[in-house]
Amino acid sequence: MKRKAITVAVVLFAALGISACAEKKKEEPQITGKVTEAPAYQNNLKTISPSAYSNVKGIPLQPGTYISIIGKSTGSTYWKEVEKGVEQATKDLNKELGYTKDKKIKVSYNAPSEVEDIDQQVNILDEELARYPDALAIASIGLDACRVQLDLAEENGIPIISFDSSNTHNSILSEVSTNNDKAARTCANKISDEILETGSILIIAHDSESGTAIARENNFKDEIGRKDGAIKIADTLYLDKLDEIKKEIAVAKNKDLKQEETEVTIESISDEEVLAYYLDKHPEINACYTTNVLATKFALDHLSALDKIQEIAVVGFDGDKEILEAVKKGDIKGIIIQNPFGIGYATVVAAARTVLHMGNEAKVDTGYVWVTAENIKDEFIQSMIY
Repeated sequence: MKRKAITVAVVLFAALGISACAEKKKEEPQITGKVTEAPAYQNNLKTISPSAYSNVKGIPLQPGTYISIIGKSTGSTYWKEVEKGVEQATKDLNKELGYTKDKKIKVSYNAPSEVEDIDQQVNILDEELARYPDALAIASIGLDACRVQLDLAEENGIPIISFDSSNTHNSILSEVSTNNDKAARTCANKISDEILETGSILIIAHDSESGTAIARENNFKDEIGRKDGAIKIADTLYLDKLDEIKKEIAVAKNKDLKQEETEVTIESISDEEVLAYYLDKHPEINACYTTNVLATKFALDHLSALDKIQEIAVVGFDGDKEILEAVKKGDIKGIIIQNPFGIGYATVVAAARTVLHMGNEAKVDTGYVWVTAENIKDEFIQSMIY
């Protein structure tokens, strides 16, 4: 507020001026609510589409509603972020509905302790179904996994959604995940630019069975196939088939074994040797595409050990601290960073909607960002990195 200048000569007006200022101060509008910054996770919710899945408004669940969410792991950075998203959405729901103590909405997150242990996931699912949840969400380790259990859930009227990974069961009401089609095609175009649209690509897929791995491999191949033919797919190395590949290597080595030499066993062959085997079979390989954090770390670690990381351009999915450091250095040319927090949050919203028969989108896209050495320090990119 600007104060009017007053002359020394007019003392009375000075007094009146001071009084007027006091009155004006009283008339200034008062702030009745607390001014708070947007939650740190807000950017994770902005990328979710449709936007109805980025908030908990208008979901009047009954007190004590129980939702069971089953992931693929409890230990990895990615799945810890999914769990954080689940917890935040649950907290927001209870706050929105004013539920406390026994009235609270209950949402559990359970997953195998070992990454993608399908037997343990099935056991967890059996235990959760025995609790008769009001809704079930599962990140299926296999595309056709848990059919018996999902049949049982359907028979008992438990609505089912999938998240992170697809499941072909006909009872799935909605899927919450990264748009793997679009993201894989982004990788195909970026790697094409990186190798100047000529060369041969090795795909390293985290498995051969999950919906996530299949979608990321097939859509990448399809997009590369749209090029003018100068880029080829050399081969696909599936990490769930390492033992089969090692057996193949052992057989080849034992054919040339001299009598006094010890027979080569599968156990004696390292993962690094597996990658070297593929590079020897396809010496023209000048790029590598990876489908998740395990595949990306496999490529980074073993290409580095083979002193090939500068020769072979790597792009793919997911980043932990080590991978992001490699992006900064340029050892990895680019990486898709998904939105696991958003996946967890939107999964709770989708599951809650099924309980109320509100209807769901068949696909909920939780978004992703493309991260390179050039943009990794951008504010929005930093907010999405986990």
